[in-house]
Amino acid sequence: MIERIAAVGSTAISMIALAGVALSLLMQRKQTRISQVQASRTMRLELVKPALDDPELLAAWGYREETPAAEARLRAYTNLVFAYLLTAFDLGTITEPELRSEMKRKFESGKIRDFWKNSRQAYLEPSFQSRERLFARIVDDAYRAALRNR
Repeated sequence: MIERIAAVGSTAISMIALAGVALSLLMQRKQTRISQVQASRTMRLELVKPALDDPELLAAWGYREETPAAEARLRAYTNLVFAYLLTAFDLGTITEPELRSEMKRKFESGKIRDFWKNSRQAYLEPSFQSRERLFARIVDDAYRAALRNR
């Protein structure tokens, strides 16, 4: 009887240890993804920064050469702001109500509405992770509300 209890206890401890390892691997996977996303976005920022000072470099990002420099810089900077908001939302440092409030304020600007009008399809792509798709839906809802309220 004691041997049976010991065997059950040993099995239970092994199962708990295995669950701990599985949980640890899941957390490590999430942290690795966060690190990869952050590294990618940091690299993007480092690539865009020189173009903000020298608008001719924005052509490498797909901006047309005939786009006025000030407009191209604003669009590039706005893109960085949206990337920041996406990262903050994805990491949970900005809540859904905070994002909705922020987007309501941002879409008071016609230039920001124009930016989203031209960029929204890329954000709404189904290839994004679920949190990124939620971000895009929240932003798009705010955009459509801003259009209705004009």
